Amino acid sequence: MPDFRLQYGSDWGAYTLFWRKCFGTWGDEWNMTKRKGQGEYKLTPAQELLRIHLKELGLSPLLVELHIPEDSHWRFDLAAWNDRILFEISGGNFTGGHRRGSKQEDEYNKINTAQMAGWRVMQFTNSQVLSGKARDFLKNWLSGRQA
Repeated sequence: MPDFRLQYGSDWGAYTLFWRKCFGTWGDEWNMTKRKGQGEYKLTPAQELLRIHLKELGLSPLLVELHIPEDSHWRFDLAAWNDRILFEISGGNFTGGHRRGSKQEDEYNKINTAQMAGWRVMQFTNSQVLSGKARDFLKNWLSGRQA
């Protein structure tokens, strides 16, 4: 488990808010996600942390669970609308998740469709986000972005 205090330094307010919002306890709240029939989408800890990092990097407005194309069943975890960048965080990399067989082909179709529609797609694993590697990568590549 990474120590998020290293990423927030002395900003204990942001760290505490992040912790409470994402983790709650060490029990079942760790993997919060949308289930069929739920009205509200709950971000996973990795999604919430990436959302925080994207805001810190000046990307906004940020949308959650954006459908591309709008009438499809495909959803991207986060989207920086004005910059036309979609973010997908892959969970279950070592247990299969949507990375096997027809689900993997569907994932490729989703990403290819978004790219052909003019979006840039960034993909990260949970561990890349939680360790700060995703933030560092984005900070490096977005530093040359024109405001």
